[in-house]
Amino acid sequence: MLTEISSIGLLVRNSILQLAELLRDDWTPGAVSLVLLVLALLCGFLILIQRRKRTKALRWAVRTVSTAPDRKAFVAQIADVHRAFTQARDAKPGLLGFFRDTEYKRALGVAWGEYHETMVFPEADSNDVVRNSLRPSTFFDPEDLGFAIAWWRILPGLFVSIGLLLTFLGLIAALTAIVRCP
Repeated sequence: MLTEISSIGLLVRNSILQLAELLRDDWTPGAVSLVLLVLALLCGFLILIQRRKRTKALRWAVRTVSTAPDRKAFVAQIADVHRAFTQARDAKPGLLGFFRDTEYKRALGVAWGEYHETMVFPEADSNDVVRNSLRPSTFFDPEDLGFAIAWWRILPGLFVSIGLLLTFLGLIAALTAIVRCP
């Protein structure tokens, strides 16, 4: 049992030393830096695309809901607002779905449908407004809608961790080169 563990330990040590030796080549630091820079730029580009789609969907939702000048007009237009959100919920992504905000509009449409079910409408000739049994924040939560940053939050720490790993591998390579010199 102990010999199996020690052989696995030696295998891992030798693998780390071989990886560290790669860092001693002249081209490796530049290539690794370039790969990390390209990955960081790609991640930034993807974050900006998602942010643009979310912002576009939110602007559409605000325009859709705020077409009425006052509360009474909103009660009269609630069917049109509901129809717009239902169409957004049922929309299918097109060929360029990655660049469209359809998925976020669909999420807003689903949330609106749930929110609409809790609405208490006034009587026909009443001056009352639309009321709800639950707060809108229950349905329009950024995390639940997929509007939050989510897993993108780990990227800075991930890049720092990769940098530290490569730094220690470089130190290991330098120390093994010093030890091997006569």
